[in-house]
Amino acid sequence: MKQGVFELALAGVCGVAAIIGLATSQTRQPYDLTQIQFCPRSANGVHSQIALDKRFCNQPRFVLTEEWQRYGLYGSIIPYKGDAIQWVRDLPTDNPNQLLGYGIAVIGLWGVVGCLLVIIEIQPNFKVKGQRFSSLELKRLFNELVEASL
Repeated sequence: MKQGVFELALAGVCGVAAIIGLATSQTRQPYDLTQIQFCPRSANGVHSQIALDKRFCNQPRFVLTEEWQRYGLYGSIIPYKGDAIQWVRDLPTDNPNQLLGYGIAVIGLWGVVGCLLVIIEIQPNFKVKGQRFSSLELKRLFNELVEASL
């Protein structure tokens, strides 16, 4: 069996693990939210209260759960309106495994880098179009190519 095939296969597996880790860590709602509604009370009677409810109560508003827990306390970003602001429901994050996904992605990327470094150490000579280059010659050619592109 050729040298470096195992390392190359392992680099591929680590690359796939990194992609899967990044894909599972994506989320549309990274924070716990609380849905609230603003329903002011009318002093003018029932018809006026119905008009206020149609105008204000049906619009969903969302705040961070931490801020809702501090509602009415000093330093809250939600202005205190008494009973006019009401709790509707709590919305937890939609991806509780986000940190695990990021960890898998980082480990996978480090696995790819480690496998490629092992391949470079095992195979110091590379064959390109029938020619054999040592790692020093490859570095020199790469540096010349970079300098020429600048």
